[in-house]
Amino acid sequence: MNNSIAILYTTFERAELSKTTLQSIYPYLSSPNIILLVADQSKTPYSTTYGTTNSFVYNLPYDCGLSAARNFLVQQANKLGCEFVILTADSIEFKQGYNFQPYIDFLNSNPNYGIVGFKLNNKPCWEFNMNLVDKAFELTPSKEFIAYENIKYQKVDICRNFFLAKTQVLLDCKWDENLKLCEHEPHSWDLKTTTNWKVFYTESLEANYIKQKEGEYKKLRLRANFEYGSMAKMKYGLTQLVRLKRD
Repeated sequence: MNNSIAILYTTFERAELSKTTLQSIYPYLSSPNIILLVADQSKTPYSTTYGTTNSFVYNLPYDCGLSAARNFLVQQANKLGCEFVILTADSIEFKQGYNFQPYIDFLNSNPNYGIVGFKLNNKPCWEFNMNLVDKAFELTPSKEFIAYENIKYQKVDICRNFFLAKTQVLLDCKWDENLKLCEHEPHSWDLKTTTNWKVFYTESLEANYIKQKEGEYKKLRLRANFEYGSMAKMKYGLTQLVRLKRD
């Protein structure tokens, strides 16, 4: 399945939201080179893709963590021969009319180009350069842009978790499965410092972020502020996880 795409979709304790966002993905599954892989780590799994083609649902152990769920899906995509993956989640609603080929062509234009991040409406910008300064991950604006086939790309070290990537990128740099949450900056830092893969961002493709933090999900999500935030800081010898520095 050379040049095929696996959409990697994680969900956890948000059944109603998942129904909405999965529906937005289904139209893309009519393409023979796009498949959907769903990882559900809920206590009572609810994910189904009945009536769709090219889709697979995996019920993972309860609360195995976002990092473990993502790593699992990357491995499945690789086993299925997918050269590219799109990272998404139950909080992201696709819009209609995407054409992913221009971004595949961009990544294929250079052997070190690994990730293209896309815009998420209703979620703050998180596209920055990233450095370790005074015991914190310091994020600063990037002023480096390139154009390819009339699309503008910004060179960054970190982007929001809605992106297209070469599958090999995420095999080379896995998410730390000890970090069930607060995995975003650590993974971006590891990618920057342990590989040669380059990350870009473009606003020429966008989706909608739906903020919904209720019930069991909200309770478990709060662990990011304490348990997993502290774990991430300890791993890298930080006193502050993130410091945002704007010009």
